[in-house]
Amino acid sequence: MNFQCFKYLVPAVVILLSLQSSFGQQQECTLGVGGKDNEVIIQVFQLNQEQQQKLEEWSGEFLLIQKEHRDNVRELFDTHPQDTPSQLLQMSEKFALLKEELLTASRNIDRKLLALFNDRQYMRYIELCEEVKRRPMLRSE
Repeated sequence: MNFQCFKYLVPAVVILLSLQSSFGQQQECTLGVGGKDNEVIIQVFQLNQEQQQKLEEWSGEFLLIQKEHRDNVRELFDTHPQDTPSQLLQMSEKFALLKEELLTASRNIDRKLLALFNDRQYMRYIELCEEVKRRPMLRSE
């Protein structure tokens, strides 16, 4: 059997395993700190100067985390054996762990910002989450 064809199935396997964990659960309502929408976050939640400074700081932190994540994924795909179904499964499991690490880092940074929200800002966040049928994160005090 020619296992070279499995190299082309890697993206499909990874996507299927990623989707498998998200069905049946209400998704968390994230802010997306570090993404393209920092200006939207500032405007929608009317962040004060201190909050804006922290947002910029944490956005930079998350960009570094994303770069490290991309490097780790690239290394995984470049170095992990992909000749057998078993090897592909192992690789997809390692990829899932890397993906979860990035999602956890993103949620943690969002929670940091939520912790700085005043009550009015946090209530606005909850309202927006409800509009899009997402589960709001609790803000840590």
